[in-house]
Amino acid sequence: MKNVRTPKPLAKAFLLVFVAGVSSAVAQENEEEEISELEAFEVYGTAQMEASEFKRDSDVIGSFLGTDAIGDLPDDTLGEALTRLAGVNVVGGSEVTIRGVEGKLNAVRLDGVDFAQADTGWDPGAVTRNFDVSQVPAEIVKSVEVIKTVLADQDADAVGGIVNVRTHNSFDSSNPTTSYKVEGRYRELGDQGGYGISIRHTNPVSDNFGFSVNLSYRDEDFLRNLVEYRQAQGPEDLPAGTIPEQEQVDLRNEVRNDKRFNFTGSFDYRFNESSFISFKPFYSKRDESRFRNRFRLRDLDEREGNSREFSGSEDVWWFEDENGNPLGDWVDFDGDGVLGSAGDNFVPLGAIADADGDIEDEDDVVITPRKQSADFRLERRYLDSQTERETIGLSVLGEAAFDRYSLSYKLAYNESTTERSIVETTFNQGSSNTDFQRFRYDASDPYRVLVESFVVTQDEGHIPVEPRIDTFQAHDRIRLGNYRLGTDDVKVQQFVGQVDLTISNILGDWDLKTGLKQRTLSRDAEAAPVDYSVSGDANVQFSTFESEFQNNMPIFDDFWSYTGPTISSNALAQDLFESNRSDFSRNLGDEYVRAAAGFSESDESITAAYVQTRGAVGPVLLIGGVRVEHTESDITWKASSLPALEGATVLQDITDSTDYTNWLPSALAIYRFGQKEEFVIRGGFSTTLARPDWFDQIPYDTDVINFALEQAGDDSTGINLLGNPGLVEQRSTNFDLSFEWYYTDSSNVSIALFRKDLEDFLMNATVERTVPTIDPDTGQQEVDPDTGELEFRDVRSTFVVNGAEREIEGLELSWVQDFDFMPSPLDGLSVIASYTYTTGKEVEPIFADPEAVLAGDFTPSGFREGSRLQGQPENIINLQLLYEVGPLNLRVAYLNIDEIKRETFDVDFPTLEGPQELLDASLQYRINSMFRLFVDVKNITEEDSLRYQGNQLFPESWRESGRQWVFGLRGSF
Repeated sequence: MKNVRTPKPLAKAFLLVFVAGVSSAVAQENEEEEISELEAFEVYGTAQMEASEFKRDSDVIGSFLGTDAIGDLPDDTLGEALTRLAGVNVVGGSEVTIRGVEGKLNAVRLDGVDFAQADTGWDPGAVTRNFDVSQVPAEIVKSVEVIKTVLADQDADAVGGIVNVRTHNSFDSSNPTTSYKVEGRYRELGDQGGYGISIRHTNPVSDNFGFSVNLSYRDEDFLRNLVEYRQAQGPEDLPAGTIPEQEQVDLRNEVRNDKRFNFTGSFDYRFNESSFISFKPFYSKRDESRFRNRFRLRDLDEREGNSREFSGSEDVWWFEDENGNPLGDWVDFDGDGVLGSAGDNFVPLGAIADADGDIEDEDDVVITPRKQSADFRLERRYLDSQTERETIGLSVLGEAAFDRYSLSYKLAYNESTTERSIVETTFNQGSSNTDFQRFRYDASDPYRVLVESFVVTQDEGHIPVEPRIDTFQAHDRIRLGNYRLGTDDVKVQQFVGQVDLTISNILGDWDLKTGLKQRTLSRDAEAAPVDYSVSGDANVQFSTFESEFQNNMPIFDDFWSYTGPTISSNALAQDLFESNRSDFSRNLGDEYVRAAAGFSESDESITAAYVQTRGAVGPVLLIGGVRVEHTESDITWKASSLPALEGATVLQDITDSTDYTNWLPSALAIYRFGQKEEFVIRGGFSTTLARPDWFDQIPYDTDVINFALEQAGDDSTGINLLGNPGLVEQRSTNFDLSFEWYYTDSSNVSIALFRKDLEDFLMNATVERTVPTIDPDTGQQEVDPDTGELEFRDVRSTFVVNGAEREIEGLELSWVQDFDFMPSPLDGLSVIASYTYTTGKEVEPIFADPEAVLAGDFTPSGFREGSRLQGQPENIINLQLLYEVGPLNLRVAYLNIDEIKRETFDVDFPTLEGPQELLDASLQYRINSMFRLFVDVKNITEEDSLRYQGNQLFPESWRESGRQWVFGLRGSF
């Protein structure tokens, strides 16, 4: 296993490279530019030149990816492509963070249109407004702009910024063109493969009408491997550098199959050069199946290793070495004829014991400790999951231009559905089975816990059976304990209507722009996970599933080959459950309560209007305006739709609503100067907002669910959460300043400073409440026998509330250098580099009376302050080397992400995610104009991921990653 590495010299040398690039730019400042003819195959250089031109001429502060660059680079999805931009980080390949702001507070749009996404999950934290950019394949993307200063004519729900994805249209080419890509996919981790195919046909049928269609399909298998740890001691309990004991080790091996189909189209009609209408359909289907094998060792820390007598509560020495050779002998000192019973002692090799079993010269005896067997637990879990995601989008976009007026409009409908079903089977040991188990382990390497475990002849004995039997292979010792069935269905529908009017020269050279937008969204979520336990005298052993046994856990064989076989599916368990329902009793727990809390229906309506002016004062372009947005939300907790619990009171639906209005001013100043206006200074001010997550607004109360469980004879859970339908928007005031120097048509350097002040940021609060105490036998509220009064108990409930503040500050540096002035063959070299530094703090109020907060009184009794941003790296370095000459294209991309802190507030030993360095490469070779061979390599250095507490001796999780190859043929005709 590879430990997390310290940053390589390449990361440390980045700023020196940056300075060298600026020096090179200065040397060229006074040279006359020569624009050379580009070959048609120069994909990277052409795309970068277009991105530079777009950025220079744009009236926003942002970052850009050039036309066709994404599909020709080793990026499968929009998420991978966005990692190449300054100020942008993509967490887990799906969540776009912009300038230190997490994905759920940003916006992602296709051709300027909001898109619905149906997310699933029983955990409240899994249901957010984040748009999963891994759902957008690179093949459908023409270009991308990331807008970081949001002006009045843009939707305001983008604290960090807006990612606007532009798709292809029929007039991208003057002639009918067909582009294709056929690829094979191979992942070294687990020896997994797949394939993909995409085709795009663009046809300008006439000067006025044309169409473009894009289809892509991918089928891929891959593995995910994760190890989670729990230490018996924290860093605060041990001297620095001391390796802790593991209390629990959880090995997860997940095999996935992912099928994706995407279709996009653009049917365009041009009335004239400045007036058009486009119909853009979109369809996406993703089927994902996964099988997860989880192997858990727990209660590992209950060992001492310095007792020689077996008394049922003390530990003893291990009795064999790694090769099965005895480390000593058990002596029947108590004369009961049972070797290894409570009165017997173990005499290590070379030691001498007296008649009472006491060992002489004990300090000279080297022993290996064994953990007390009765505390150790072994657990196996197998999860089969099927998820289907489907998205349909229909958009009509248009623009009509007149002498002094232009009118643009958008009308869109999109719908997203996600259906998930799971079957999970859990096997574990009964307490009686552990009496016959002896084991020891070595945790000197905190990432690799080595365990040996054997069956002994009797529960008080210490003599292994012959032949030796490994407990992990003794299937009759492991029994079916829990069986889970679950479904999760979410549907989101959205309508968008927008119209914008621009009037030119309304006052001198000033333009006026105004517009209206209506957006309505409905979300319906249902989930029903139900657990069953084996009841009565039923004893379903692991060996029952022998026909489904596979080899040891793949991938982990090098480190944990002792874990024994897995089962390939839960099919036998499901058949067993259906055929023997009487042997299973319902056991509703935490997952059920969380899912029941999210059983809801939400309706949201946003009405917006704005006015904005644009004009020049001398050489400075000014854009300023104000936007007003009114939000209305109606949310229903569909408690009455939950599966009925026999004996429990039928729950009632709860509906609540909220509304709020925001006035959002913004302004931007742009100053272009120099002989060719190669210098650009931009300064911006904007106010934006972010609406609360769906789950947090549901008016649920998990104690109501717990109450019903108790009435039905189930145990209540420790889940005590409250929804808060009174949540309102989080507001941000943003300041931006940038300087850009375009010293050639394709080379530039820029620096940007930014600051964001967030108010009413969401935070967790707790409240003490009294709730009825239920008699589990009668399902009724208990009565005090002495007073005759109803009994209550105290419960501490957690809920989300507005109130925190956050400050974010940062710096962005970027450099694009085309070395076309160098002699051949160096003239084909280009460099794209960026560096982002982000820091900040968060302040949370302390509410002494949370009951008052629930009633709308937000008077704090104090504050606490935390430095550094939660979930955000301080430093991000991005470096790309591009080389294009003749038929050859080469691109190498390096990404360095600083460690990430998971806690906002200062603690002595915070949870951190280790730094990462990713290296990708792409090579293309042109055979002719119709055929290009390509090979992409991702994660060349096989970078792994590690989360740890305080330092890397205290790991929380380790995820293995492997190298991926994509190869094939692409071209156009």
